Amino acid sequence: MTFVRGAALPFWCLVLGACATIGSDGLGDVGLPSAGVGPFRRLTSDEVPGIAPFVLDGDGGYREAAVLSESPETTEVVLYAGATGQGRDGIPVGPVIVRSLAKDGRSFVGTGNGPGRGTQLALAASEAWEAGGVHSPFAIRVDAQILLFYAGSQGGIGVARASAVEGPYTKDPAPVLDAKDAAREEGGAPRAPTVYIDGDTLHLFYATPAGLFEAVSPRSAIAFRRVDANPSTSALDPVLTRAPDVDPKSLGPGEKPPFDERAVGDPCVALRTTPAGRPHVRVLYTGTSLAGTTAIGFAARYGHEGPLVRQVIPIYAAKGKERAPALLDLGAKGYLYVTEPRTDGRDGVGGSFFPASGDPGPLVPAE
Repeated sequence: MTFVRGAALPFWCLVLGACATIGSDGLGDVGLPSAGVGPFRRLTSDEVPGIAPFVLDGDGGYREAAVLSESPETTEVVLYAGATGQGRDGIPVGPVIVRSLAKDGRSFVGTGNGPGRGTQLALAASEAWEAGGVHSPFAIRVDAQILLFYAGSQGGIGVARASAVEGPYTKDPAPVLDAKDAAREEGGAPRAPTVYIDGDTLHLFYATPAGLFEAVSPRSAIAFRRVDANPSTSALDPVLTRAPDVDPKSLGPGEKPPFDERAVGDPCVALRTTPAGRPHVRVLYTGTSLAGTTAIGFAARYGHEGPLVRQVIPIYAAKGKERAPALLDLGAKGYLYVTEPRTDGRDGVGGSFFPASGDPGPLVPAE
């Protein structure tokens, strides 16, 4: 099962409409942890069933995708996404989470329509702590269960459980990471969860106004405990913060300030083992610049403790409005899904493919 958040360097290296980066495994462990993902290119009009590069869009504004596959070899995947229900087609009013299926990683059922017309309701707000909405899904298979993590409208992270992707999804009544318990250093409530498994431990990365933080739990996922990325200090340290401020006067010709100088958020984690046998925890995230543009960044670490090391160059930057990445890593190929606005301002889930020179093959519409 895979899933699928000194002087500044120049980074707007547009290649086929997207910014590429080193995608090799490195030599043994050399070149890591900042290698091993991408490069990506936007899907074209003959590679999606609708308007390129969108793989899921329609009334309701699909956003904040997460993907779940049965094995590392298949492109048959389930996509979860946030949407806005209109009180019709069996979908209640307000922010909900829906699911859809594609056999090829691109032809998701329901694209072009609103929630409930092809896409199925996975989760709606029902608990007081959710404040009327559910957002930012992330799904992972743990033993015989699918755990669907999500955030409430005012923060806090919950989990719903199902024995199959079709559901039903049964929520834990209380959040597994409560907004009321947020540490001072977090600057606000946790949101945007993403999870990976390390033996008997679940690692949860989440976003706050101050950066990306981490919490851990047994596989039961009943409650998570915040962990410090740097125990040598008295404060609760994040695993990743925004890039340090750069004096514009220090930049050379053609150089731009860091793409994530204002904020980092929307983490998406993908665990792999390096060629030398070391655990490599990779996190894609949304970086926001001082100018307000966004791009998809990449940070990683060896092992299961400590801070993440950022890559200075973003791994994907096409229109300056991409956010909330989700990675479907199939080894030699895969897809990156991002939230991006259509020309009418409505959000949709856009897709890109790696390797950038590769061919995703023919469309395979779901039955």
